[in-house]
Amino acid sequence: MTNMIQKKSEEMEVLITGGTGFIGNFLIRELKNQGYKLTCLVRKNSNIDELKKLDINFVYGDIQDKESLRKAVAGKDVIYHLVGIGSLSANSKEEFEKFHATNVSGTRNILDVVVSINPNISKIIYLSSTAAVGLQKGIVTEKTICNPISPYQRSKYDSERLILDYYEQYKLPITILRPCMVYGPGNQKSEILRMCKFIKKGIYPLFNDGNNSVPLVHVSDLVQGIILASKNGHNGEIYFMTNDEISTMNKLIDTISKTMDNKVFKIKIPKKFAKSCAYILENLALTLKFKPIITRERIDSMTENRVFSVDKAKKELGYKPNINVDDGLKETVEWYQHHGYL
Repeated sequence: MTNMIQKKSEEMEVLITGGTGFIGNFLIRELKNQGYKLTCLVRKNSNIDELKKLDINFVYGDIQDKESLRKAVAGKDVIYHLVGIGSLSANSKEEFEKFHATNVSGTRNILDVVVSINPNISKIIYLSSTAAVGLQKGIVTEKTICNPISPYQRSKYDSERLILDYYEQYKLPITILRPCMVYGPGNQKSEILRMCKFIKKGIYPLFNDGNNSVPLVHVSDLVQGIILASKNGHNGEIYFMTNDEISTMNKLIDTISKTMDNKVFKIKIPKKFAKSCAYILENLALTLKFKPIITRERIDSMTENRVFSVDKAKKELGYKPNINVDDGLKETVEWYQHHGYL
Protein backbone atom coordinates (compact mmCIF):
# COMPACT_ATOMS: atom_id res chain seq x y z
CA MET A 1 0.00 0.00 0.00
CA THR A 2 2.79 2.46 0.82
CA ASN A 3 4.49 1.98 -2.56
CA MET A 4 1.21 2.70 -4.33
CA ILE A 5 0.73 5.95 -2.46
CA GLN A 6 4.27 7.11 -3.24
CA LYS A 7 4.07 6.36 -6.97
CA LYS A 8 2.06 8.31 -9.50
CA SER A 9 -0.21 6.36 -11.85
CA GLU A 10 2.05 6.96 -14.87
CA GLU A 11 4.94 5.38 -12.94
CA MET A 12 3.04 2.26 -11.89
CA GLU A 13 3.46 -1.03 -13.72
CA VAL A 14 0.21 -3.00 -13.81
CA LEU A 15 -0.49 -6.59 -14.92
CA ILE A 16 -3.97 -7.71 -15.90
CA THR A 17 -4.91 -11.35 -16.41
CA GLY A 18 -8.18 -11.93 -18.21
CA GLY A 19 -7.88 -8.65 -20.09
CA THR A 20 -9.51 -10.07 -23.23
CA GLY A 21 -12.71 -10.78 -21.31
CA PHE A 22 -15.70 -8.51 -20.85
CA ILE A 23 -14.70 -7.06 -17.47
CA GLY A 24 -11.00 -7.00 -18.32
CA ASN A 25 -11.62 -4.96 -21.45
CA PHE A 26 -13.43 -2.26 -19.49
CA LEU A 27 -10.79 -2.30 -16.75
CA ILE A 28 -7.93 -1.91 -19.23
CA ARG A 29 -9.56 1.09 -20.88
CA GLU A 30 -10.24 2.82 -17.56
CA LEU A 31 -6.72 2.19 -16.24
CA LYS A 32 -5.33 3.45 -19.53
CA ASN A 33 -7.41 6.62 -19.17
CA GLN A 34 -5.88 7.09 -15.72
CA GLY A 35 -2.34 6.84 -17.07
CA TYR A 36 -1.12 3.48 -15.80
CA LYS A 37 1.52 1.43 -17.62
CA LEU A 38 -0.34 -1.73 -18.59
CA THR A 39 0.72 -5.28 -19.41
CA CYS A 40 -1.85 -7.87 -20.39
CA LEU A 41 -1.23 -11.62 -20.07
CA VAL A 42 -2.76 -13.31 -23.14
CA ARG A 43 -2.70 -16.68 -24.81
CA LYS A 44 -1.18 -16.95 -28.29
CA ASN A 45 -4.61 -17.73 -29.76
CA SER A 46 -6.38 -14.83 -27.99
CA ASN A 47 -8.12 -12.20 -30.10
CA ILE A 48 -6.34 -8.96 -29.18
CA ASP A 49 -7.13 -6.95 -32.29
CA GLU A 50 -9.03 -4.26 -30.36
CA LEU A 51 -6.54 -4.15 -27.49
CA LYS A 52 -3.66 -3.67 -29.97
CA LYS A 53 -5.14 -0.25 -30.73
CA LEU A 54 -4.20 0.80 -27.19
CA ASP A 55 -0.67 1.52 -26.00
CA ILE A 56 -0.25 -1.54 -23.79
CA ASN A 57 2.25 -4.38 -23.55
CA PHE A 58 1.40 -8.02 -24.15
CA VAL A 59 3.02 -11.07 -22.61
CA TYR A 60 2.04 -14.42 -24.09
CA GLY A 61 1.49 -17.13 -21.54
CA ASP A 62 -1.02 -19.19 -19.61
CA ILE A 63 -1.82 -19.17 -15.91
CA GLN A 64 -1.63 -22.96 -15.94
CA ASP A 65 2.01 -22.71 -17.10
CA LYS A 66 3.99 -21.25 -14.20
CA GLU A 67 7.16 -20.63 -16.19
CA SER A 68 5.31 -18.49 -18.73
CA LEU A 69 4.19 -16.14 -15.93
CA ARG A 70 7.61 -14.97 -14.80
CA LYS A 71 8.04 -12.26 -17.43
CA ALA A 72 4.49 -11.02 -16.84
CA VAL A 73 4.87 -10.76 -13.05
CA ALA A 74 8.42 -9.33 -12.92
CA GLY A 75 8.59 -5.70 -11.85
CA LYS A 76 4.85 -5.18 -11.49
CA ASP A 77 3.41 -2.91 -8.79
CA VAL A 78 -0.17 -4.17 -9.06
CA ILE A 79 -1.77 -7.35 -10.42
CA TYR A 80 -5.45 -7.54 -11.29
CA HIS A 81 -6.16 -11.26 -11.52
CA LEU A 82 -9.42 -11.57 -13.44
CA VAL A 83 -9.00 -14.94 -15.15
CA GLY A 84 -11.73 -17.38 -14.17
CA ILE A 85 -14.12 -19.86 -15.72
CA GLY A 86 -17.37 -21.47 -14.61
CA SER A 87 -21.05 -22.09 -15.17
CA LEU A 88 -23.99 -22.44 -12.82
CA SER A 89 -25.26 -25.27 -15.02
CA ALA A 90 -22.13 -27.40 -14.53
CA ASN A 91 -22.72 -30.45 -12.36
CA SER A 92 -20.06 -33.05 -13.22
CA LYS A 93 -16.78 -34.06 -11.64
CA GLU A 94 -15.00 -33.33 -14.93
CA GLU A 95 -16.32 -29.77 -14.95
CA PHE A 96 -15.26 -29.24 -11.35
CA GLU A 97 -11.74 -30.40 -12.22
CA LYS A 98 -11.69 -28.03 -15.20
CA PHE A 99 -12.84 -25.08 -13.09
CA HIS A 100 -10.40 -26.01 -10.33
CA ALA A 101 -7.48 -26.11 -12.78
CA THR A 102 -8.09 -22.49 -13.79
CA ASN A 103 -9.64 -20.90 -10.73
CA VAL A 104 -7.50 -22.56 -8.09
CA SER A 105 -4.36 -24.08 -9.64
CA GLY A 106 -3.94 -21.14 -12.02
CA THR A 107 -4.25 -18.69 -9.15
CA ARG A 108 -1.70 -20.68 -7.15
CA ASN A 109 0.73 -20.40 -10.06
CA ILE A 110 0.39 -16.61 -10.13
CA LEU A 111 0.95 -16.38 -6.36
CA ASP A 112 3.91 -18.75 -6.43
CA VAL A 113 5.63 -16.62 -9.06
CA VAL A 114 4.92 -13.45 -7.08
CA VAL A 115 6.43 -15.00 -3.95
CA SER A 116 9.44 -16.18 -5.96
CA ILE A 117 10.37 -13.06 -7.94
CA ASN A 118 8.23 -10.13 -6.77
CA PRO A 119 7.45 -10.55 -3.04
CA ASN A 120 7.37 -6.78 -2.43
CA ILE A 121 4.52 -6.18 -4.84
CA SER A 122 2.19 -3.37 -3.73
CA LYS A 123 -1.19 -4.98 -4.40
CA ILE A 124 -2.97 -8.01 -5.85
CA ILE A 125 -6.69 -7.83 -6.60
CA TYR A 126 -8.46 -11.15 -7.09
CA LEU A 127 -11.86 -11.19 -8.77
CA SER A 128 -13.90 -13.95 -7.16
CA SER A 129 -17.71 -14.16 -7.27
CA THR A 130 -20.76 -14.14 -5.03
CA ALA A 131 -20.97 -17.79 -6.10
CA ALA A 132 -18.29 -18.54 -3.48
CA VAL A 133 -20.80 -18.12 -0.65
CA GLY A 134 -23.33 -20.48 -2.21
CA LEU A 135 -27.06 -19.84 -2.18
CA GLN A 136 -28.02 -18.01 1.01
CA LYS A 137 -31.18 -16.60 2.57
CA GLY A 138 -31.50 -13.07 3.94
CA ILE A 139 -28.99 -10.27 3.56
CA VAL A 140 -25.53 -11.71 2.92
CA THR A 141 -22.43 -9.96 4.27
CA GLU A 142 -18.76 -10.80 4.21
CA LYS A 143 -19.24 -12.50 7.60
CA THR A 144 -21.83 -14.95 6.25
CA ILE A 145 -20.56 -18.55 6.43
CA CYS A 146 -20.02 -19.90 2.92
CA ASN A 147 -21.95 -22.95 1.71
CA PRO A 148 -20.78 -23.68 -1.86
CA ILE A 149 -22.37 -26.71 -3.50
CA SER A 150 -22.05 -26.64 -7.29
CA PRO A 151 -18.71 -27.19 -9.07
CA TYR A 152 -18.40 -23.49 -9.92
CA GLN A 153 -19.26 -22.33 -6.41
CA ARG A 154 -16.77 -24.73 -4.86
CA SER A 155 -13.97 -23.71 -7.22
CA LYS A 156 -14.42 -20.02 -6.39
CA TYR A 157 -14.61 -20.74 -2.67
CA ASP A 158 -11.46 -22.88 -2.88
CA SER A 159 -9.62 -20.11 -4.73
CA GLU A 160 -10.51 -17.67 -1.96
CA ARG A 161 -9.24 -20.06 0.72
CA LEU A 162 -6.01 -20.47 -1.23
CA ILE A 163 -5.53 -16.70 -1.48
CA LEU A 164 -6.15 -16.15 2.22
CA ASP A 165 -3.64 -18.92 3.00
CA TYR A 166 -1.00 -17.10 0.94
CA TYR A 167 -1.89 -13.86 2.67
CA GLU A 168 -1.34 -15.48 6.07
CA GLN A 169 1.81 -17.36 5.09
CA TYR A 170 3.60 -14.79 2.94
CA LYS A 171 1.87 -11.54 3.94
CA LEU A 172 1.07 -10.82 0.31
CA PRO A 173 -1.07 -7.66 -0.06
CA ILE A 174 -4.16 -9.35 -1.50
CA THR A 175 -7.76 -8.15 -1.60
CA ILE A 176 -10.68 -10.29 -2.82
CA LEU A 177 -13.74 -8.92 -4.60
CA ARG A 178 -17.02 -10.80 -5.04
CA PRO A 179 -19.13 -9.34 -7.86
CA CYS A 180 -22.64 -10.61 -8.53
CA MET A 181 -24.16 -10.85 -12.03
CA VAL A 182 -22.16 -8.38 -14.14
CA TYR A 183 -23.98 -6.75 -17.04
CA GLY A 184 -23.41 -3.95 -19.51
CA PRO A 185 -22.82 -3.30 -23.21
CA GLY A 186 -20.49 -5.82 -24.77
CA ASN A 187 -21.22 -8.82 -22.54
CA GLN A 188 -21.96 -11.54 -25.06
CA LYS A 189 -22.38 -14.29 -22.44
CA SER A 190 -24.68 -12.44 -20.08
CA GLU A 191 -27.76 -13.78 -18.36
CA ILE A 192 -29.37 -10.53 -19.53
CA LEU A 193 -28.85 -11.55 -23.17
CA ARG A 194 -30.48 -14.90 -22.45
CA MET A 195 -33.45 -13.06 -20.93
CA CYS A 196 -33.65 -10.79 -23.98
CA LYS A 197 -33.85 -13.77 -26.32
CA PHE A 198 -36.76 -15.25 -24.35
CA ILE A 199 -38.54 -11.91 -24.31
CA LYS A 200 -38.07 -11.49 -28.05
CA LYS A 201 -40.02 -14.74 -28.46
CA GLY A 202 -42.82 -13.18 -26.42
CA ILE A 203 -42.64 -15.64 -23.51
CA TYR A 204 -40.72 -15.89 -20.29
CA PRO A 205 -40.78 -18.92 -17.96
CA LEU A 206 -41.10 -18.10 -14.26
CA PHE A 207 -40.72 -20.68 -11.51
CA ASN A 208 -42.28 -18.39 -8.90
CA ASP A 209 -44.17 -15.08 -8.79
CA GLY A 210 -41.18 -13.12 -10.10
CA ASN A 211 -40.94 -10.87 -7.05
CA ASN A 212 -37.61 -12.29 -5.85
CA SER A 213 -34.66 -9.88 -5.73
CA VAL A 214 -31.93 -10.29 -8.36
CA PRO A 215 -28.48 -8.77 -7.63
CA LEU A 216 -26.77 -6.95 -10.49
CA VAL A 217 -23.72 -4.76 -10.98
CA HIS A 218 -23.00 -2.69 -14.06
CA VAL A 219 -19.53 -3.29 -15.45
CA SER A 220 -18.62 0.41 -15.09
CA ASP A 221 -19.49 0.34 -11.39
CA LEU A 222 -17.55 -2.89 -10.92
CA VAL A 223 -14.46 -1.43 -12.61
CA GLN A 224 -14.72 1.58 -10.31
CA GLY A 225 -14.80 -0.83 -7.34
CA ILE A 226 -11.83 -2.85 -8.64
CA ILE A 227 -9.64 0.23 -8.95
CA LEU A 228 -10.76 1.58 -5.57
CA ALA A 229 -9.87 -1.78 -4.02
CA SER A 230 -6.33 -1.53 -5.40
CA LYS A 231 -5.94 1.81 -3.63
CA ASN A 232 -8.01 1.40 -0.45
CA GLY A 233 -8.68 -2.32 -0.04
CA HIS A 234 -7.50 -3.87 3.22
CA ASN A 235 -5.16 -6.79 2.78
CA GLY A 236 -6.67 -10.20 3.44
CA GLU A 237 -10.21 -8.82 3.22
CA ILE A 238 -13.21 -9.65 1.02
CA TYR A 239 -15.71 -7.18 -0.43
CA PHE A 240 -19.01 -7.69 -2.24
CA MET A 241 -19.50 -5.74 -5.46
CA THR A 242 -23.16 -5.19 -6.34
CA ASN A 243 -25.57 -2.42 -7.11
CA ASP A 244 -27.27 -1.39 -3.86
CA GLU A 245 -30.60 -1.07 -5.69
CA ILE A 246 -33.09 -3.90 -5.13
CA SER A 247 -34.34 -5.26 -8.46
CA THR A 248 -36.90 -8.02 -8.85
CA MET A 249 -37.12 -10.53 -11.66
CA ASN A 250 -40.40 -8.95 -12.72
CA LYS A 251 -38.75 -5.54 -12.92
CA LEU A 252 -35.93 -6.85 -15.09
CA ILE A 253 -38.35 -8.58 -17.46
CA ASP A 254 -40.61 -5.53 -17.70
CA THR A 255 -37.72 -3.10 -18.24
CA ILE A 256 -36.17 -5.27 -20.97
CA SER A 257 -39.58 -5.79 -22.60
CA LYS A 258 -40.23 -2.04 -22.64
CA THR A 259 -36.79 -1.27 -24.09
CA MET A 260 -37.27 -3.89 -26.82
CA ASP A 261 -40.85 -2.70 -27.42
CA ASN A 262 -41.83 -6.34 -27.23
CA LYS A 263 -44.77 -7.58 -25.21
CA VAL A 264 -44.03 -10.66 -23.16
CA PHE A 265 -46.26 -13.28 -21.57
CA LYS A 266 -44.94 -14.72 -18.31
CA ILE A 267 -45.52 -18.45 -18.05
CA LYS A 268 -45.57 -19.62 -14.45
CA ILE A 269 -44.22 -23.12 -13.94
CA PRO A 270 -44.44 -24.71 -10.47
CA LYS A 271 -40.98 -24.72 -8.95
CA LYS A 272 -41.26 -28.29 -7.61
CA PHE A 273 -42.19 -29.57 -11.05
CA ALA A 274 -39.35 -27.61 -12.67
CA LYS A 275 -36.79 -28.96 -10.20
CA SER A 276 -38.02 -32.53 -10.75
CA CYS A 277 -37.51 -32.09 -14.48
CA ALA A 278 -34.09 -30.52 -13.86
CA TYR A 279 -33.10 -33.48 -11.67
CA ILE A 280 -33.87 -35.90 -14.49
CA LEU A 281 -32.01 -33.71 -16.98
CA GLU A 282 -28.96 -33.47 -14.72
CA ASN A 283 -28.69 -37.23 -14.43
CA LEU A 284 -29.12 -37.69 -18.17
CA ALA A 285 -26.39 -35.11 -18.70
CA LEU A 286 -24.01 -36.99 -16.43
CA THR A 287 -24.69 -40.25 -18.29
CA LEU A 288 -24.69 -38.89 -21.84
CA LYS A 289 -21.99 -36.25 -21.25
CA PHE A 290 -23.81 -33.08 -22.26
CA LYS A 291 -24.42 -29.74 -20.55
CA PRO A 292 -27.97 -29.43 -19.15
CA ILE A 293 -29.86 -26.29 -20.17
CA ILE A 294 -31.28 -25.99 -16.65
CA THR A 295 -30.28 -27.36 -13.26
CA ARG A 296 -31.81 -27.32 -9.79
CA GLU A 297 -29.05 -24.94 -8.71
CA ARG A 298 -29.90 -22.50 -11.50
CA ILE A 299 -33.62 -22.68 -10.68
CA ASP A 300 -32.89 -21.87 -7.04
CA SER A 301 -30.62 -19.02 -8.13
CA MET A 302 -33.40 -17.64 -10.35
CA THR A 303 -36.10 -17.82 -7.71
CA GLU A 304 -34.60 -17.10 -4.28
CA ASN A 305 -34.29 -13.61 -2.84
CA ARG A 306 -30.59 -12.79 -3.17
CA VAL A 307 -29.32 -9.65 -1.43
CA PHE A 308 -25.65 -8.84 -0.85
CA SER A 309 -24.62 -5.95 1.37
CA VAL A 310 -22.10 -3.47 -0.05
CA ASP A 311 -21.82 -1.52 3.21
CA LYS A 312 -18.27 -2.74 3.82
CA ALA A 313 -17.16 -1.75 0.31
CA LYS A 314 -18.74 1.68 0.70
CA LYS A 315 -17.14 2.28 4.07
CA GLU A 316 -13.63 0.93 3.43
CA LEU A 317 -13.18 1.39 -0.32
CA GLY A 318 -15.28 4.47 -0.98
CA TYR A 319 -17.35 2.38 -3.42
CA LYS A 320 -20.45 4.08 -4.79
CA PRO A 321 -22.43 2.43 -7.60
CA ASN A 322 -23.73 5.14 -9.93
CA ILE A 323 -25.70 3.41 -12.68
CA ASN A 324 -29.32 2.56 -11.86
CA VAL A 325 -30.75 -0.65 -13.23
CA ASP A 326 -33.25 0.96 -15.63
CA ASP A 327 -30.56 3.04 -17.34
CA GLY A 328 -28.04 0.20 -17.33
CA LEU A 329 -30.47 -2.31 -18.83
CA LYS A 330 -31.60 0.15 -21.51
CA GLU A 331 -28.00 0.79 -22.51
CA THR A 332 -27.23 -2.94 -22.56
CA VAL A 333 -30.31 -4.04 -24.53
CA GLU A 334 -29.79 -1.29 -27.10
CA TRP A 335 -26.18 -2.47 -27.55
CA TYR A 336 -27.42 -6.03 -28.22
CA GLN A 337 -29.93 -4.72 -30.75
CA HIS A 338 -27.40 -2.48 -32.51
CA HIS A 339 -24.84 -5.30 -32.80
CA GLY A 340 -27.28 -7.91 -34.10
CA TYR A 341 -27.61 -10.15 -31.06
CA LEU A 342 -31.41 -9.78 -30.96
